[in-house]
Amino acid sequence: TPTQPITPRPPTTTAAPPDPSHNLWSNGDFETGTASWYPLGSGVSLATQSSDPSPPPGSARYLRVSGRTMGWHGVMQSPTLQIGATYSVECRAFVRFSTPVHITF
Repeated sequence: TPTQPITPRPPTTTAAPPDPSHNLWSNGDFETGTASWYPLGSGVSLATQSSDPSPPPGSARYLRVSGRTMGWHGVMQSPTLQIGATYSVECRAFVRFSTPVHITF
């Protein structure tokens, strides 16, 4: 009897939806300083502050990024994400420049 070739199929998996109460960012409120946050770019430095300007609601601290000389310089963190899951991300930013600048998100 002739045999039919078997076509392999990728495994079927369903990602569990992410827990909306779980913060994807480790130390997202900067309460433990710059732990888990890393500077992007040569000369970029990170510090946490609690005044000037006032910290955002719900947190006593904010992250200050300085020494940026290129548009891609900044801050990063690598959260663990689930393949196939959908995430909603919220961010608050305060940007201070000595000259007017056009910002696109």
